[in-house]
Amino acid sequence: MLERWEASGGHWEVLVQRGDWIEVALVNCDGEQMSRVSSPRTSVLRSYLDGRRVSTD
Repeated sequence: MLERWEASGGHWEVLVQRGDWIEVALVNCDGEQMSRVSSPRTSVLRSYLDGRRVSTD
C-alpha cells in the first residue's frame, strides 16, 4: 500500500510505533494528511520501512 501511495506522488510518515503495531499518515504532495493507516508491523512492513520514519528519507 505504501509503495502504491508513493508511486501516485504521495508521501507517508510514521506517527506511532508500539511493539508490533504501527500507525502511518498518508500525505499528499501538498503536505496535507489524507488518511491514517494502522497495522500490525509485519516482517514485510518492517523490511520496507527499514528504520525510516518518513518516505523522503
